[in-house]
Amino acid sequence: MRAAQGLYYKSGPADPFFGKRRPAPLDTAAELLRGRGVGPADADAAAFLGLTSQVPPRWRLAVVGSRPADIDGVDWVIRKNPARTTLNMTEVAVVELLSTFPYGVEADWDGVIDRVRDLQENKKVRLDRIGDVVAMERRKPQLREKFTRLVTDLDR
Repeated sequence: MRAAQGLYYKSGPADPFFGKRRPAPLDTAAELLRGRGVGPADADAAAFLGLTSQVPPRWRLAVVGSRPADIDGVDWVIRKNPARTTLNMTEVAVVELLSTFPYGVEADWDGVIDRVRDLQENKKVRLDRIGDVVAMERRKPQLREKFTRLVTDLDR
């Protein structure tokens, strides 16, 4: 079954009520755009990281470079920092979360610290890679300040 242009998947057994199901839009985007710094953008990053109970009806995903082909359930946000291509989806979500915090986040700053600490302990994020990307973000001094505060608070 076709998931997106150039990407096909093999579904499991059909559900008796819903029939065959398509893969989640995030899974399709991650597979299709591997290596392009794809990840949840803006307030959707909080939902991806579990810091809000709000679920977006359509995911907004950030990607480096030109706008990719359409994927059902995904809206694209273009980012220009080529250093983002070194990040995985969870690391992109952390960068986007820091860019917009506290907008769209139900947790307080301590909740963000706890979540990033858990991700770091489970080896889902590497702060050194995130730091390299944050240093290259132009016109975002607040992002750099929040990242510095994050690293400082994680060391406590």
